[in-house]
Amino acid sequence: MDDSLKKYIPEFDYVFDNIQASEESEILMLQEGVWRSIKLLLKQAWDEEVLMRSVNKIFLEIDKSDRNLTKSAFVYYYSVITNKEKAMESIEPISSIIKRGAKNAYEEILLEGYEKADKENREEIQKAREEAQKIKEEQKATTKRNVVKSYNCGLQLKQISEIFDLSEEKVLGILKGEGLIK
Repeated sequence: MDDSLKKYIPEFDYVFDNIQASEESEILMLQEGVWRSIKLLLKQAWDEEVLMRSVNKIFLEIDKSDRNLTKSAFVYYYSVITNKEKAMESIEPISSIIKRGAKNAYEEILLEGYEKADKENREEIQKAREEAQKIKEEQKATTKRNVVKSYNCGLQLKQISEIFDLSEEKVLGILKGEGLIK
């Protein structure tokens, strides 16, 4: 690399922390409670049963931090657990304050899902309405063309009305609109 460009390339130092290789006891000895909880949550996310048994250890420290972090942790917790009812049961032993936060997060997740589904349904309904309107307009145009063709072939108003199941007034209106009848 050209030395003149090196000054524009940032240097990053990072620490790789293989959480999966860490022992649970090692994680629990961490002084920072929130980091300890998040690490434990990430480590145990691969085993639902262990994760649900550790819910008290995980969320006890997170609850003492900010609400957004608590919500994010619960969202992650619920996304990892495949049986959502079991996930709710697993938080029963924890304090009512944490439980309330968990249930609020769970309800928000459900609400977001319902809102997304509702939006998608509304979009599908709107598309169906637009398609139905398009088909209706095409049918009207086809009927109009066929009424005009029938009239040009010498069929009488009454015959055209019976063939296309239209009132004679409607047939008359189409023919007048096309300038075939005054």
